[in-house]
Amino acid sequence: MGAPFQTPDDPFPLPEGVFAYEGMEEVLAAFRAGLQPDPDITVTQWADGNRYLSPEASAAPDKYRSSKTPYLIEPSDNLSPSSSCVQTTELKGAQIGASESALNAVGFHMDASPCAILYVLPDRATAGEFSKQRIDTMIDACPSLRAKVPPAGKRGGGNTKLSKRFKGGVFRFGWAGSAASLDSSPMRFLVLDEVDKYPVDVSGEGSPLDKADARSRTFGFRRKKVVLSTPGLKATSVVYAEYLRGDQRHWCMPCPHCGWGAAGSRFEGKGTVYHPSQFRWEQGKPRSAHMVCRNCEGEIWEDQHKTDMLAEGRWIPTAENHDEHEHRSYYMPSYLSPIGWLSWPQIASQKDRAAGNYSRSKTVCNSIDGMPWEDAGQAPDWEYVYGRRSKGYRRRQLPPGVLFLTCGGDVGVDHVELHVWGWGRDNKRWLIEWVRISGRATEPSTWDRVRDALNRRYLHKCGAVLPIRRTGIDRGHLPEVVDAFVQTCDQNRVCAVRGRWNLDGLATWATRREANKAGTFDPKSAFVYLAVGTTMIKGELFGALNLERREDGEPYGWVGLPADVSAEFCRQLVSERMVYRAGRDGRMKGVYVGIESRRHESLDCAVYARALAYDEGWDEWADAEFRREEVALEKAAEELRQAIVRRQHERTSAGNPVPVGVGDIHPFLALPVEAGDSEDAREDDAAEEGAPMDETPEPAATPSVEAAPEDRIVRRVVRPPVPPAPTADAIRVPPGLRTPWQGRGEATPGDDAPGLAGPSAKVDMRALMRGAGLGRSSAYDED
Repeated sequence: MGAPFQTPDDPFPLPEGVFAYEGMEEVLAAFRAGLQPDPDITVTQWADGNRYLSPEASAAPDKYRSSKTPYLIEPSDNLSPSSSCVQTTELKGAQIGASESALNAVGFHMDASPCAILYVLPDRATAGEFSKQRIDTMIDACPSLRAKVPPAGKRGGGNTKLSKRFKGGVFRFGWAGSAASLDSSPMRFLVLDEVDKYPVDVSGEGSPLDKADARSRTFGFRRKKVVLSTPGLKATSVVYAEYLRGDQRHWCMPCPHCGWGAAGSRFEGKGTVYHPSQFRWEQGKPRSAHMVCRNCEGEIWEDQHKTDMLAEGRWIPTAENHDEHEHRSYYMPSYLSPIGWLSWPQIASQKDRAAGNYSRSKTVCNSIDGMPWEDAGQAPDWEYVYGRRSKGYRRRQLPPGVLFLTCGGDVGVDHVELHVWGWGRDNKRWLIEWVRISGRATEPSTWDRVRDALNRRYLHKCGAVLPIRRTGIDRGHLPEVVDAFVQTCDQNRVCAVRGRWNLDGLATWATRREANKAGTFDPKSAFVYLAVGTTMIKGELFGALNLERREDGEPYGWVGLPADVSAEFCRQLVSERMVYRAGRDGRMKGVYVGIESRRHESLDCAVYARALAYDEGWDEWADAEFRREEVALEKAAEELRQAIVRRQHERTSAGNPVPVGVGDIHPFLALPVEAGDSEDAREDDAAEEGAPMDETPEPAATPSVEAAPEDRIVRRVVRPPVPPAPTADAIRVPPGLRTPWQGRGEATPGDDAPGLAGPSAKVDMRALMRGAGLGRSSAYDED
C-alpha cells in the first residue's frame, strides 16, 4: 500500500488511504480548477487589459480603451459573472460601438470565464461573414485569445468558421432562419444580434428568440443574454418590445450651463440627454447642429462639451417597478457617438437630405435616432382628404409652385385612367388633371384617344406652357397591349410601369426578355419598364395626406387637391390600409390591401406618377435644380409672349382682327375647367349646399375624355402628310393600332413651339439597363 498523494503546499490534501497513480496529478488539477470561483474581473477590465482592435475591423486600430465610449461600460459589465443582471437589451443607432461591446463579452468568456457561447445572427451568410471579419480578426489581434483558440482548419483543432472550441468552452454561430442551428447543447452566454431582421417564426417551431433562450435556461441566474439591434418598424420591432420590457435606461449627463444632473447636487439622478427631441440645427447649415439642455435650454456644442459630458454621464432607469437584476434595457442613439466618429453636423446633413423623403426619413429614424419607425402611412379617412381641398385652383390650373408634370395611367378592361400631377419645391405635389377614357383596352381607337390625352398642354400662372414630361402606364393587367402601345410612343416620354409591393425602393428599371427572330434572347430586344415600389410610395402619400394645413401656409410635403376634385376620387385615393404579414423569409412586412367595395384607380395612378417624378430626379434636386426649372419657365413665358405679339402683328397686317391666343401657338392646350363644367363640379356644389353625401348621385370615378367640355380643349393638330417608317419594335404592334407620326424618339406635335417649358432630356433606357448589368436576364418579369 503506497503513501497518500500530496503535493507541497497543497490546500486540499487527500485523506489517508487514497493512493497515487499515474495521471493523478492532472486529474486533481482539473478538479481543483473546477472548484475555483469565476475571476473577480469585469468585461470592461478584461477588454482594457487584453483587447486590441484590428485594422480589418476598425477604422482606428489600437488597444481598446473603454474611456472612449463610457456609455458602454455598464451594459458590458452586466455580462460579467459578478453582475446579477441576466438580460441586457440595447436599442441602438449606428456607429456607437455596441457590436464591439458584444465582442468584448465574447472574448471575456473565451479567455477569463470559459463557457458555452451562442451568437445568433439573421442568416447563415451574415454569420459566415461576421465570423471572418469580426471574430477571427479579434482572436488574431488579442494574444490571450490567440493562445487559447486554435485557428479554423488547424489539424486537431476541431475549429471551423462557424464553430470554435477552446479550453473550458465552445463558441458557435446560430442563425435565426434555421431551427437546427438553434437546437444546440446548453449555452450559458447568448448574443442575439440584429434581432429586428429575424423571422417571426423559424421552421414552424416558434420565435427564434425563444428557441435560443431555451438553450440557456438550465444555467438559471448564472446565464447571460444580450439583445441588441437597430430597430425597424414600430409595429413589428423585436428590440423595441424587449427594451420596453426592461427598465428603459437613458444616458444622463450634467448640463455645462445649469449643472442639472451634476453629482452631489440636488438634481443628482437626473440630467440632460442626447435625444432627437433635443437636437437643433438650421436647415441647410449642418455646422449649426447642437443640443439643448432639457432644463435650461442652454446650447450644447459637440466640440466644446461632448467629451466631458460623456465622461460624467450615468445610466438612469426611466421605467418604474422593474427588477434591475433580471433585465436592464438601454437606449443608445447615434448622438452619443464620440468625437471622431459620426458627428452632429453629419447627422444634421443626413436629416436635411431625408426631409420629406419617405425611405431616407425611415433610415434616419432607425439608424440615427435609434427609434422604431412609426409608419404614418395609414390612410386617413376619405372625408378628411375631401375636406382639405384647395380653394385656390381648379382642375387643369397649375398652381405657381408647379415646375413639371408627370402622368400615371391605369388600364382596365373597358377604360383607361390618366391622372396628371405637378411637382415643385419642398416635396409638394398637386393634382392637375384626371381623365377616364371609356373603351375596351384591346380596341386601337381607345389608345388613339390615350395618345391625344397625353399630348395635352397646360398653361402655367407665369405664362409658360407645360407638357406632360413623363408618363407611366400600368402593364400589370394587360402587358401585351400596354407594351405594344408604349413601343409606338416616344419612349423618352412614355414608359410601361409595374407595381411591386416588396421592392426596397421607390422605383428601378427592369426588363422583360423577348426572343428575337432566331429564337434566342438578345439583350437589345429586351423590353424595358419601370418597376415601382408601391408600398413605400403609398406610405409616403398617406403620410402626406395626414398633414394639416398651417396658418402660415401649406407644410412641407403637402398634397394639393383642386377645389373641384370629386368625393369618389378621394375615396379611391385612400382605398387601401396597411396590414402586417410574414413574408417568404419569415419576417414581418407591411402590406397594403384594398378596402372592401372601393375602387383604387386614383391611388394607383398617383403612385405611378410619383415613381416617374422620382425617376426624373426630383428627390435628389437641390436649390440649383429647382432654380433651373424656374428659370426655364420664365424664359418660356417670355418666348410665348413674344410669339403671340408676332402672330398678332401678322394677323393684323393680313386684315384679320381675331385676337391670337395661346391655343393658336400650342395644339392640345387644356384650359382650366370652370365651375359647373363637369359632373365633379356639380357634385361639389351639391355638397357645399348641404346635401348629404350619400344622397348625392354617385358620379363616375372621373369624367371621360368625351365628357370634358369641348370648348376647354384646343384641338388644333398639325401632322406631316407622310409619316416616317417606324423602326423595328421588340413587340409587334397589334393590327389597327395607330403608329404615331412621331415614331420612336421623335418629337410630339408642338414640341418645338415657343413657350414650351421643361422638355425631358433624351434617355436611352436600354443603355441604362446594360450599364446596370440588367441587359439580359436580371430583374425581369416574374410572371
